[in-house]
This record gives sequence, structure tokens and C-alpha cells, in this order.
Amino acid sequence: MDIIKAELLAPAGSYDSLRAAINAGADAVYMGGSYFGARAYAENPDNEKLKDAIDYVHLHDKKLYLTVNTLLKNDEIKFKLFDYLNPLYKQGLDAVIVQDFGVFKFIRESFPELDIHASTQMTITGVDGARLMKEAGAVRVVTARELSLKEIKCIYENVDIEIESFIHGALCYCYSGQCLLSSMLGGRSGNRGRCAQPCRLPYDITGSNFKNNQNEKYLMSPKDICTINILPDILESGVYSLKIEGRMKSPEYVAGVTEIYRKYLDIYLKNGKDYYNVSDDDYKKLTDLYSRSGFSDGYYNCHNGRHMITLSKPSYNSVDSERITELHNKYVAKDKKLPVNIKAYILKNQPMKLELEYKNYKSSVTGNIPDLSTNQPATSDKIEKQLIKFGGTPFEAASIDIDLDDGLFIPVKSLNELRRNAVKSLIDCMLQYHKRNDGKSIIRINCDAENTDNIEHNINIICSVESSEQMESLLYINEIKSIYLSSDFLDTETIKKCVRKCHEHQKKCYITLPFIFRNGAEKFFEADYGADGYVVKNVDELFHFKHFGKELIADYSLYTMNDLSGVFLRENGISSTTAPLELNEKELWERNNINDQIIVYGYMPLMVTAGCGKKTMNVCDNKNSIYKLKDRYQKIFRVKTSCRYCYNILYNCQPLSLLKFSSQIEDMKYSDIRLNFTFESGKETVNIAKKFINNFLYHENENDIDNLTRGHFKRKVD
Repeated sequence: MDIIKAELLAPAGSYDSLRAAINAGADAVYMGGSYFGARAYAENPDNEKLKDAIDYVHLHDKKLYLTVNTLLKNDEIKFKLFDYLNPLYKQGLDAVIVQDFGVFKFIRESFPELDIHASTQMTITGVDGARLMKEAGAVRVVTARELSLKEIKCIYENVDIEIESFIHGALCYCYSGQCLLSSMLGGRSGNRGRCAQPCRLPYDITGSNFKNNQNEKYLMSPKDICTINILPDILESGVYSLKIEGRMKSPEYVAGVTEIYRKYLDIYLKNGKDYYNVSDDDYKKLTDLYSRSGFSDGYYNCHNGRHMITLSKPSYNSVDSERITELHNKYVAKDKKLPVNIKAYILKNQPMKLELEYKNYKSSVTGNIPDLSTNQPATSDKIEKQLIKFGGTPFEAASIDIDLDDGLFIPVKSLNELRRNAVKSLIDCMLQYHKRNDGKSIIRINCDAENTDNIEHNINIICSVESSEQMESLLYINEIKSIYLSSDFLDTETIKKCVRKCHEHQKKCYITLPFIFRNGAEKFFEADYGADGYVVKNVDELFHFKHFGKELIADYSLYTMNDLSGVFLRENGISSTTAPLELNEKELWERNNINDQIIVYGYMPLMVTAGCGKKTMNVCDNKNSIYKLKDRYQKIFRVKTSCRYCYNILYNCQPLSLLKFSSQIEDMKYSDIRLNFTFESGKETVNIAKKFINNFLYHENENDIDNLTRGHFKRKVD
């Protein structure tokens, strides 16, 4: 097999980390700025420091990617995004990493020369998602961490797009972009860069036919990944950019991890897989820097497993202080210097001339005409001593050639000025290639809600069900116009039967697609179910099903926190969207809600995980079931295993209910309100549905649901 070229991509949570990464051998770094990055608590630099960082990496012939990988609200995308990015775009920013569809569209049109990388937060798990983002204008996809080498290779062989994958560092338990646990429990949203990591806390399995041992409570805390031993396999699967996680880590950590991966990437690129072998000493160096109860190699060779989870309280290895000091002195305390060739011409009756050359870059400056010397003429040694004093500049002398006439007087001040001017000229020459003109904001697309005062508005009731019993119980309620059928928990024949019954009762019927579209999911949908359309949950499904000729409805997990996101989705085949769960009342009101729907009831999913509690406890039986997790506050969270697609869904312990806000929601002009039924019996389903019908359609004052949550309706996500 041909050896595939690759990029080593390191994290930079601070300017010092950026320098350490470049000095240790990174080809590129990714970092956040003052806004919109998924690590809001890192030492993210302001714009001026970011501009310095862009120049720094370009002087070293490296790249900088800016994380703009959070969900933006309407006012942010309208009033902040352009002014934030434009100075960085002009400075030569190499790429942005993006989660939000509206942000993607905004940047694509406002900054056409700027590369966009589709973030792992987009949950791209296959060829279809990669194709969609390629068509939209992305040059790279950052794959979901859960993908296998085989799945990555399939993307590589079928889509002409760069692939970036994580190779080292912390591992989320939930699919990135699908987690609302921190948001709903504590108000700190992972989609806004503020995850509080509640998955790292202890939990107990309770009320199930299997238990965890009392010394194994960290059931959702994965070990960090270390892939140094399988690096050739990752490269040969088609990964171009090897991504190290760690923007919250120290510069020394960044340098140490980068150094080891640089060493072994170079070994592979030079000698190939047959001569690749990682020494025990180098592996220990990675372990000694930081590990969470040891390492795993992630999901590349297995779908999930007990060996990937810390189980006991994570024991962090003690840091080798001598190693940290070594890394600091080598990569943090000083910068790598760029070797320049120096040529000086100091001749009678001619202006002094100094030329600097680095690779293909050259600068040439002139100074004063030297005077004749009366007693101590300049010598080549004295001139060289001044001209090689590059000090705090990025350069050091590789060679020097001085053409000097005899008998000339050269003041030290003149030589220093000549050198400074030549250095400035060379830096300008090296950076000019990356500079751009201003972008052009696309605020012509109105991000405000439309004026809907004169639009006739009728609310439709939609019910989403996960069992045939729930569906059967709703058939005779005339006010329910549409039913969504889960493809997670209903088999082919049951779905066909349910669709037929819905149509017999003059109700539209849609199939809710899986949270994650992999593990052969497309085969399940080769059958013609006769449904009116599909409820789409991710980008892979959006591309796959937009050619089916059926109506496509975007679920809340295709986030439309700003109206440009809705525009993007409609341009890609979506007929209506579902309001995100992280907007409050005011923000929902400001959203353009025409033809869209809002969820007003349901036990909402907080996590979708490739990891499985049953597999972790070694009781996997490949049968859909429910188990329960209890946190340290004695709250009980139910988890459904979706074995057809091999993922778990962790639900909130309280149902969302917006029953008492029917008048406010009616004013928001949503076309549909939706009730999500998960654990309810048929009888409970009917009773709850009638409460909402009476309140929303007939304005009766029904008693609210017991033990409810309002979600974010009355509280703001920062």
C-alpha cells in the first residue's frame, strides 16, 4: 500500500501551548478565540493575540484552525460573527471548525476563501454525511470518535474530502453533538462549549436484573485514548489529519504528546508499516504525562466494551516532574528558530545592502553609504557579529557571506538598523502570501423572525411513539393529525401495520429515523413502509433520504438555534424543523417558527452512546431493554438499549411539560406541537394527549403533569 501523507494536528488552549505544539513538531494547531469555541474555559486568546498566533504558525510554515464549533443564537450570528472573524480572515486564518449549519452557511458566503472543517459535533458517521458536507462546501470532515477503521476507510474511498480523526486524549461517552446531559442538569451546555462533564461522576445501576459492583461506579467515564500502537492502521484507513485532544491541558502536555506522535509519524512516513514499532519507553512517556486509569485505543477496532471504561474512580498517574521540566525547557521556554542565509554588500560609494533568504523567501534592504575610516576600519568579523544578532526574532543565521571593501567606517547603529529592516522585510514577505481582503457579510439573509401577525395560524397535534400500544391508543383521537413511529423499537412488520392503521384513521404517519445512522441502518429502510415521510435526526440521514421523494422533517438534534440553520436545512430537502431544546421562551419567540414544530411533552434523551451499560457489565444479550442509572442525588435515569443500531439512549428523569404555556407557544406561531411518548402505557398516553389537546386547542385549564421539568423554557443557556 502507498504511504499516505498526513498532518499532525495539536491542541492549543493558550498561546504558549500553540508555541509548544509547533516547536514539538505539529503541522497544524487548532484553538479557540474569545467566542464560539467548544472549550469556553480554556485560556482562549483575544483577537489581537490570535492574529499574532496566525502569523507565528505561518512563519513556521504551519497552519492554524479556529474552533467556531458551538451553536449560535440569532443575535450572535447577526451581530457578532462577522466582526469576530473578519480580522482573522484578513490575517490569513487557514480554516474554521464548525458545528452549526447556520454558521457554516454564513462563513461559506461571507468568507469564500476560508476553508471549513465539519466538526465532530456534527456527528458525521458515514459516507452520506461526508457527501452532504462536501457538497455544501466543506474541505474536511472530523469524524465521530466512535467510527471504526473500516467505516473511515469507506468514507475515504467514496468521498473526495479530507478526513480528520482523534488519535489521543479524552473520550466523550456520548456521541459529540448529541449530549444534553450537562445542559439539562446544570445549565452548562456542551453545545455552547461549557460542558460540566456529569458523565465523569459516579452512578449505580438500579432496578434492573443486573447490578454494578460498589467499586465500579464510573460507568460513563471512558479511559483516554492512545493510538500510537495502531497509528499505521489509522493512516491506512484514509485519515489525513491526526488530531490530539487537549485544549484544557498544559503546554508541556501538548509538547510531550506531540513530540512522541511526531517521532512515530515520521518513522512510518519514512519506513512504512513493516518497520513500525513503538518502544516501551516512549509509550510510558505518554502514560506518565496524563492518563485516566490507563489508555484504550478507542473505537477503531471495537464498537464498545468494558475495557474502555474507567469503572473505578479514575486514578490519574503521578506526573514526572523531571519530564515536565525537560519539555518546558525544550519546547516552551524557547522557540524553534528559522535558519536564514545572509548576504551583505558593504562597498565604497554604494548604499549598504543586506539580503536575507529563508527557503523561497527573500528580502533585500539598503542603508547608508559608508564613510571612509580614519583609524579603525570595519572588519568582516565585527560586521558578522552584529548581523547575526537575531535576538527575539524567529530567525537564526545558517550562513553569512560579507562582501566588504577595505577602509570603511560602519557604525554599529547602522548595521543594527539594516538587520532590523531586513528582518521586517523578510517577515512581511513570508506573511503576505496568506493575507486577504475583507470578507462580505451576508446579513442580507434576515436572521429575525418573520412578521406573522396576519398569517392564519392553526396548531396541529403530533404524537411520537415508541410502541405499538401507544400508537393504538391514539388512533381514535381525532385531534391528532400525525403520528411518528420509532424505528428503534418497532420491527419491519409492526411499522408497516402501524402505518396502515394510521392511514385508515386519516392520520399522516412518519417514521422516526435512528439517532445514529450506521451499523447497516440503511438496510432496514430498503423496505417500502408506505409512510408519508421521515423524521431526520442527523446529517447522514439527511443526505441518504432526500432522494427518496418523501417529506423530511428535521428533529431537534439537527439544531436550528438560529434561522440561518433552518435556511441551510431547507436548501437540503427539509420541509420543516423542530425547535432546539436549549432555547428559552424569549429566544423561541424570536425564532422564525412558520411551518415548524415544538416539543411540549416527553422524557427527552440526554445522551446517545455507543457505549452500553449492559456490555460494560458483561450482560449483553442483543435484546432491546431498559435499565436504570441512579446518580449521587438519588435521581433515576432510564436507559433504553437500541440493539438494532447498537446504541443506548439515556433519558431525563423528569418529563418535559409546557402544558401551562399554551398561550405563549401559540403566540410563537408554531405550526405543530409535538408530544413524545417513550415509557408511557397506552392509558397514560391517552390521558396525557388529552390534557395537551384540551389546553392547546380548546384553552381549557388542565392540571399539569406530575414531577415535571420546564427544560430551558424559563432558563437561559449561556
